[in-house]
Amino acid sequence: MNRNDRRRFDKEFRKVLSTNGDCCGLCGKALEHNSKTYGGFSVYSHTVLTGECCVRRLSSIMASGVYVNKNIDPMPCGSQGDKNHESSQEDVEATIAAIQSHFTDLDKQSADLLRRAGIHRPATNVSFESSAWKADDAAWFQSHPKRSHRMRPMYKGEASSLSNQVVLGAPPEKYRYEILVRQVEVGKRVRTLFCRNTDVPIPDVEEVVHAIFDIVAQFGKSGVISSDEVEALAAQYGMPPFTEPH
Repeated sequence: MNRNDRRRFDKEFRKVLSTNGDCCGLCGKALEHNSKTYGGFSVYSHTVLTGECCVRRLSSIMASGVYVNKNIDPMPCGSQGDKNHESSQEDVEATIAAIQSHFTDLDKQSADLLRRAGIHRPATNVSFESSAWKADDAAWFQSHPKRSHRMRPMYKGEASSLSNQVVLGAPPEKYRYEILVRQVEVGKRVRTLFCRNTDVPIPDVEEVVHAIFDIVAQFGKSGVISSDEVEALAAQYGMPPFTEPH
């Protein structure tokens, strides 16, 4: 392949990835998480991204990779080597296999953590990098060894770490976003978002926060959560009945 074709491909492929990088450019099928992808020229000399579904329809393959649609900390892929030296096909295949193996193991770990947390849905993100909220949660649970649940204010920038699909608008008046945290074991925690009515006092009691976490994250409740719901579930977790002051 001549240098002009390579330059054209590099320029056009970046645009394809930014505008239509979630599906096969030939059949339109949505790409699956942790699946192989290929960039190249179609028989009509168009620059396209394909999955394994249509790779045989490419007239030439110029790039290979792995599609990932989960919000995951950046993964080091080793040395980039000499940028002026084109990697062999064997090197490319070995790198892709290593990346897929990494995400397969990561998916298994996150699925097991969610299962142990009692949440029956796929993980949308996995975070190993340090952050202010992770350090805060770790310190809090260390100082509260008998607690497994916590409710706290949301840190600036934390929403985007919860899911690559989360786009938060301003909460309603007298509401604010908070974070519910369940610690499955030391160093392994699950978080979910909670929009709290600031006019309603919520006692910082394990059974109460446990109940709210389950209603929001485990049972998937949306909309208004009543105090009766929380009290009933908290009672199942060992919370004495709420009493009116007198």
